[in-house]
Amino acid sequence: MRPCYLDASALVKLVVDEKGSERLREYFESRPAFFTASLCFGEALGVLKVKYLYRSELDERAYSAACFTLVTDVLSQSARIKVEDLDFEDLAIYNDVNDTAKKHRLDFSDALQIVILRRGRFSCFGEPESAVLVTGDAGLAKATRAEGLLAWNVCEEEMPPGPEDPSPWGGAGTMEAPQD
Repeated sequence: MRPCYLDASALVKLVVDEKGSERLREYFESRPAFFTASLCFGEALGVLKVKYLYRSELDERAYSAACFTLVTDVLSQSARIKVEDLDFEDLAIYNDVNDTAKKHRLDFSDALQIVILRRGRFSCFGEPESAVLVTGDAGLAKATRAEGLLAWNVCEEEMPPGPEDPSPWGGAGTMEAPQD
């Protein structure tokens, strides 16, 4: 199974009904574990706050339930979403994130996701174990693919295939049909 990293938009889609939520939740229930960065977890909590306090998209009960589910899925001992962070004391990592952000006109958190795929715990694995970034952000998915990495935009694409199937995501996971 491919390791999957959830960005903040995907974390929010797990706990709030949005475009792509249903297919992401179905995929989430079919797998034992996912990964995210602590920065994305915090960003997702911030998005929930905005939906509750400033946009009135969530009432108090829905906000509380969404936060509880997210915290339970990420921070509990039996969490299905594991946190993986990079060492920002290493200036090379910070510079990689900063350069990636500039190259693709991304914010720091989005660029961090790309760098985690490139440098994180699963970066040494090739197909079919290469990690995929799960996102609802079309720009981030495009930038991830431009870096030769795998991305699944849950708002625009069907559920991803298993590791033995050709990847529709482009980048490192693309498999070409045999030539006759």
